[in-house]
Amino acid sequence: MKIRIFILCIAVIVAVNIGAILYFNSNDSENHNQTIINLEKEKFRLENENSQLDTLIIKRLKITDSLQNEIYQNQHIIQNLNYEIKEKINTINRMSDLELYLYFSNIRTDQKDHRE
Repeated sequence: MKIRIFILCIAVIVAVNIGAILYFNSNDSENHNQTIINLEKEKFRLENENSQLDTLIIKRLKITDSLQNEIYQNQHIIQNLNYEIKEKINTINRMSDLELYLYFSNIRTDQKDHRE
């Protein structure tokens, strides 16, 4: 009799374990499927965001290139202006006092009377 009770207890324990495994496994499977669906939605959203960011990067690179070009042109203009200033300074430095006096005395101003 004790052996029958022992075998019956083992059978009940095995049945309970199998039932629990089936119950929790089906629940985990549904959660797992829902997790996969959510992750796929998130992946799609991130891919869209990534493509938008790629487009933005391309636009910014074009702007950067145009600004770099403008900077180069402005630096070239500044170099030319510096060269012209140095040349003018050298020209003035080479002038004698009399030449400077004559140069600046020939400057004409408006002859109108502004005291009105």
